[in-house]
Amino acid sequence: MRALPQREEDGPGGPNEYHLSVYVLFMLLVVARGSHRAAASWMGKRHVWRKIRKVWAKRGIDLSIHGPAGGQCLYNRDAHLVPHWEKLIEVFEIDAVRRAQQHGMLVSSVTKTPNPPRNCIVSADGTVPAMPMRREVLKKRKAAGLHIDYEHHTEGGGHPVDGLKFYLKSARLIDENGDARPNSRMILGLALVPKKGAGGEAGIAVCKLLELKKRAAGMLGVRYDGALRGVHLDELMKAGLAVVNPPHEQTAGREAFARVTCEHVDKTTGVICDHTTTLYKENGALGVLEVLADDKATVLFHGLPRKVYARGNAPTVRWYVDLTLPCGHAHTELLTSSKDDARTGFNRPEHLRMHPPGTPVYDKTYGWRNDAESSHSQLDDWLYRGCMVALTAERQALVMLSFAVTHNAVADWHHRQRRRTPALAPAA
Repeated sequence: MRALPQREEDGPGGPNEYHLSVYVLFMLLVVARGSHRAAASWMGKRHVWRKIRKVWAKRGIDLSIHGPAGGQCLYNRDAHLVPHWEKLIEVFEIDAVRRAQQHGMLVSSVTKTPNPPRNCIVSADGTVPAMPMRREVLKKRKAAGLHIDYEHHTEGGGHPVDGLKFYLKSARLIDENGDARPNSRMILGLALVPKKGAGGEAGIAVCKLLELKKRAAGMLGVRYDGALRGVHLDELMKAGLAVVNPPHEQTAGREAFARVTCEHVDKTTGVICDHTTTLYKENGALGVLEVLADDKATVLFHGLPRKVYARGNAPTVRWYVDLTLPCGHAHTELLTSSKDDARTGFNRPEHLRMHPPGTPVYDKTYGWRNDAESSHSQLDDWLYRGCMVALTAERQALVMLSFAVTHNAVADWHHRQRRRTPALAPAA
């Protein structure tokens, strides 16, 4: 409520029949009930409104005997909430981080690590809630002058969908064994992704993730899909984040990378190991080739054993990988961009991944990104017929905020129940 401007007591116009917090509650109920109409109808039920009046009375707010009509709710939503949707999202994100840390997420004494625990990792992705009409109807209504903010997008796998794209990020709590706790996922932020400008989904994602990192130092890693490219990975890694996402087909092919001559000096004999190895890159990893003695002379790629570590502090954290060469000695490669890369034009983070596919960290933790997909699926389940229930971008943003707040309220309830259970259990 503090994020919304309060009406002057002696200002123009008559006083509002209901306190502004009633319409905030109406907005937050939209996704929980599936639509604006269902939210207003549920609030207007006699037993529900009686409970709302009791709760508000405890806070010193006296409400009318009867609840607001649907038209009143929609009017006040547009008059008092829509103009401040960005501020409302900002307040939500600050509170979501605070609650997540109270639950045990994004809290760590470590500042950077290549393999952080799941409760310190953020999963993020973009989603396009489908519009509630056919494209032909959309064209007719726009031609008639109706303001509708829907766009044509292509989701993963080439699936076409019409709607606005929104970005969501979340984190999940783990138990004593390191396993994910059911119903513990918290949505930490959301943003409207414009069709053009702001760097698209990837640009918005980097901006919001770096913003979250400033608010929660215990955020140590990110799991994202292929929307992030090298320049985006570089920004996140230099902030100290361990990023895992799949390489792109354009840069994942096998190529010669460098010819390395080992300069290791044996401390006992003083002999220099001058073994030369040709390194190849494939699918974000560095390794060597083996030619099989078969009819086709098959060439196999073998990724070299690796150890990833960081040096420096944000915003200039540098990530390195120590590779064990065939001679048994270590060779170090930089994973973040350098001044030489800027001069040569080599996009190092795009070609060399911190944890490429096939490594234990990638195979074990990339699946955590499914938390983002779970949030999208839950959104579709909660919305009426799985479609967005608003037409303009600002109103849709409020619907997405309603979903995030409702989702976190459920997670917060389960957290309180888990804390109460040990206290209620009988003593042994």
